[in-house]
Amino acid sequence: MKYFIFLLLIFTTGCANRISYQDIHQAYKYVDLTDGIDRNEVILIAHKEILNRGLGDRVYSFKPIKVEHQYIWDTATGPVYLEGPPSDNFQFDVQDKWVVLFKDRENTYFAGVYPVIPIAIEIDGKTGEVLHIGLHTDEE
Repeated sequence: MKYFIFLLLIFTTGCANRISYQDIHQAYKYVDLTDGIDRNEVILIAHKEILNRGLGDRVYSFKPIKVEHQYIWDTATGPVYLEGPPSDNFQFDVQDKWVVLFKDRENTYFAGVYPVIPIAIEIDGKTGEVLHIGLHTDEE
């Protein structure tokens, strides 16, 4: 099933600015959130969130400029970003999240040409829930 979603996503993002609301919702029906989510499902969830919030005209294209899978261990001294999923022996809570970045048409242009702060969508890696959407900064 994930292979089908991948092919559908590749087909629809080939014409990135012509992707439709119906295409996103149709493909989203095949996302299985019970087994965790993979990169293709994360991109599809991000597309759906952009359209649901009416930000479709705000992004340059539906092709993300970066998709990053993060494992974050919150400690007393601050968050620690792990390089990969922790082993089964690791006894602390680790946040599993994805961050998807899209070029923003508005705000913070460098020399009036290229937006330097993209739109970021943070998605929980286990449930597929959107945790945050907004402009991405280095502090995040």
